[in-house]
Amino acid sequence: MINEMRENEAKKIHLTGLNDEELSIFVAEIGEPKYRAKQIFKGLHERRLQNLDEITDLPKAFREKLAKTATASTLKVESRYVSTDGTRRFLMKTHDNYPVETVFIPTENRDTICFSSQSGCPLKCDFCLTAKLGLLRNLTAGEIVEQIIIVLNDVYGASAETPHGMIRRTTVPSHPR
Repeated sequence: MINEMRENEAKKIHLTGLNDEELSIFVAEIGEPKYRAKQIFKGLHERRLQNLDEITDLPKAFREKLAKTATASTLKVESRYVSTDGTRRFLMKTHDNYPVETVFIPTENRDTICFSSQSGCPLKCDFCLTAKLGLLRNLTAGEIVEQIIIVLNDVYGASAETPHGMIRRTTVPSHPR
C-alpha cells in the first residue's frame, strides 16, 4: 500500500518546481482563473508553505481539487545533524526513496546552503561518501527548490524573512549515463 501511495505521489505535479508561467498554464488547464497561479507561487516560494492546505488564501474546494493532481512537497527529512558551530546536515529521501543531502553552513557574514541537483554522484572521488553511491538519478526542479525551502524553514521558521545569503549547488553537473 505504501509503494502504491508513493507511485500515486510521483504522478502528481510537483508545484514547487513550476515557474510562474508554468503555474499559470497548469491553473488554466484545470479551469481556474490565472490569479490563482500567483497565489500558489506566493504560498510556496514566498511563504515557503509545504502543504497545499496551508495556502489558506485559496478556497478550500480549490485546495481539495489541487490535492488530487498536485503536491507541494515530495521530500521527507530522514535525519538532521547539528554541529556545535551551527552547521546543519540533512539527509532527505525522494518519493522513490533516493537519498539527497543538503547542508546549511552559517558564518558571521553570510549563510550558505549547499544543495544537491542529483542523488548520488557520477564521479568516483575516493574521499566522498556520496560518490560511492554512483549516480542514482537527477533531481527534479521541485526537489531542488524544496531542499532550500526545507532548510530555510528549519533555520528561520516558515514564512519568516531570511537574510541575504549564498546558495551553492554541491553535486556536479548532469552527466549522461
